[in-house]
Amino acid sequence: NFDIKDLLKNNVVDIGGGVGSIIHSFYEYKLLKQYKPTSKFILLEQFPVSYIAKQNLEYFSGESIDLFETNIHDKSSNILVCQNTSLNNIDDLNVSLYFNSSSFQEMDKKQIKGYCKFMEENKADKSYLACFLYPSNKPHNSDKEVLKILNKRYRLLGWDKNYFDKYQGGIQGNLYLYSLAT
Repeated sequence: NFDIKDLLKNNVVDIGGGVGSIIHSFYEYKLLKQYKPTSKFILLEQFPVSYIAKQNLEYFSGESIDLFETNIHDKSSNILVCQNTSLNNIDDLNVSLYFNSSSFQEMDKKQIKGYCKFMEENKADKSYLACFLYPSNKPHNSDKEVLKILNKRYRLLGWDKNYFDKYQGGIQGNLYLYSLAT
């Protein structure tokens, strides 16, 4: 059985989360629902966006945000920012939810597989990937190529279509939910 609490049971990572809006939303939701308060909410992003995200998250959360490169266990902040260049130095994050919104489509196959390896090495007992992809037939950012990689590695639990379009202020696409269980 699947329970929404399983998604936020342990640490949460947003891969390529820009200025941190999604990770901040997950954090606020967890506070409202009073789920496990010891979880960390981690944004992985490239520099200089990681620096901008740290400033943005501090402003909107009113909290001090730590940057980290190897170990989150000695960090006191609930929200953390990490540069993507540190991925190979990080382990044992115990992540229950990974989130990615379209940035897998901005990566080549090797980069996507590198993030998959990172997720597999840092997952909790029950771990999930929620991934938003927009439709594209262009070879350099095809949603189909991303799905081929994810479908080979993980079990698809379901998907839902986002029906918004550019005239309503949203991006059309699909949100996929995968189980990272082996």
